[in-house]
This record gives sequence, C-alpha cells and structure tokens, in this order.
Amino acid sequence: GGSTEWVVGEAPRTYLTHSTCLGTTRLLEMLPPGDPPSSDDLARCRRAVTEFLSHEVEPRLRPVLAAFGGQGTRGLSCPTIM
Repeated sequence: GGSTEWVVGEAPRTYLTHSTCLGTTRLLEMLPPGDPPSSDDLARCRRAVTEFLSHEVEPRLRPVLAAFGGQGTRGLSCPTIM
C-alpha cells in the first residue's frame, strides 16, 4: 500500500491513531530497486525509512509512549534484515 497506520492503545482506550503516507508501494515508487535489489538499494531504503520514522512518526509517538510511564522512544529505525 501507500500508507502505514499507527495505533497505540490499551483496551478499551485508544491513545493515538495516525496514518502516514509511507508504504511498500510508495517506497518502490520513490526508490525503485534494481533486479535483483543490491545492497546499496537496501541501504538507501533503510536510510529513507529511518529518516521518515524520525521526522514523521517518533514526534507523535514519544509523548504517547511517555504517558505509559516509559521513556518514550529511543529512536526508531529500520531493523537489520539478514
């Protein structure tokens, strides 16, 4: 798809619902990989997702997660895929 939905809650209460304009389809359109995808293609994708998470998702999640008594987020990033 073209988006990702974020929901944070604890039954029966929802604390955050947020839709972001980044999904698999958008990533493929923004960063078309080679065939087969190279390690550079994967690195570009990871950088783009990490930057997107840092600017678009983390600022919204941090205060919501902090309300649960935690430290919020420690920095969202794209996990390493082996």
